[in-house]
Amino acid sequence: MEKAHAHKLFDLIKVERVNGTDGPARAFTDYVVKLDEANVPNGVSIEKELDVH
Repeated sequence: MEKAHAHKLFDLIKVERVNGTDGPARAFTDYVVKLDEANVPNGVSIEKELDVH
């Protein structure tokens, strides 16, 4: 059932602060989460959550 090693999947995710803010983070919106979809291994599917706000 295993399609890819967890560490390889986590390497595809990058989290950065919005606008290089230096103060403490107060909300999830203080971050940008990026996924390197071009390098997702074969056999692994990505399901995106719709933003309904």
